[in-house]
Parts: sequence; C-alpha cells; structure tokens
Amino acid sequence: MDLTYFLKVLMMIGGVHMVIGGIFLVFFGVSSSVRIGDWRILVIAPVLAFISLVMGIALLRRYGKELEA
Repeated sequence: MDLTYFLKVLMMIGGVHMVIGGIFLVFFGVSSSVRIGDWRILVIAPVLAFISLVMGIALLRRYGKELEA
C-alpha cells in the first residue's frame, strides 16, 4: 500500500465530506436563524457552505483524476 495513494483516498473522502457539510450548513443555518431571529447567520451560513462546496468539488476533481491514472 503506497502512502501517496492512501493520502489521495483520504482527500477524496475529505472532498465528499465538505460537499455534504456544505449542504447541511445551509439547512441548519437557515433553520437556526429563523429560530433565533438573527439575520447574520442567514448571510454567513450560505457563504461558508459555498466555500466548502467549491473546495470539496475541487478536491474530488483533482484527486479523482489522479486515482484513475
């Protein structure tokens, strides 16, 4: 088992985790901002979720190509 292969698989798992986390962040951010009544959460949560989604997809694309090769 090569260490670089293991790290690439780990990065793939991290990418999937970031994509799922970004989706959950939107749902929980909207629901908690409605419950608490704080508009700042409504602004911050989608921004963080978008960053996390973009980074997760970038990780998946980069390491997915390397694993296929």
